[in-house]
Amino acid sequence: MLFSVSNLTKFSDISKIFVTGVVSQVNDVLNGDIKRDRPDEGSVQSLELLAKKSFKHVDNHHKPLSKSQISDLAEVERALAKILVDVETAFKTQNFNKLSECLQRKSSIITLVSAKVDAQIARTRDEENSPKNTTLYFNLLLESKDLARGVFSLIEEYHNGMKGQ
Repeated sequence: MLFSVSNLTKFSDISKIFVTGVVSQVNDVLNGDIKRDRPDEGSVQSLELLAKKSFKHVDNHHKPLSKSQISDLAEVERALAKILVDVETAFKTQNFNKLSECLQRKSSIITLVSAKVDAQIARTRDEENSPKNTTLYFNLLLESKDLARGVFSLIEEYHNGMKGQ
């Protein structure tokens, strides 16, 4: 990261604490030190893992995900993308009150992913699904949930720091 502790001399004491906290959160998200089920994997590593698992699934000529699985993943992706666009807009317009609106949607994302997991469990009981497809699908959902938690952790740190300013 291109941040240097020596650059903190430009800031007030409160700003130093805030900047240090945000930098720490970014580092935690990237390196996986956030509170997760698998603390050894950060967000960047999660994306890499998802890409590798998906590629391996396709490369090994496994059956594609079902239409309902694809639809579920698309719904999760749209929900996450909407929040990320809103966060980007908040920073571009410097309207940081929008961050609190994004944070209020955290539980809805986590609930959405949990509902998709429950739906897959029900489908597994009712339909014959490939174990490889189900494993890939669960991996995609759970990594998406972990990524969302990391992003929300960073947004929350920044939002709390801005409230203290």
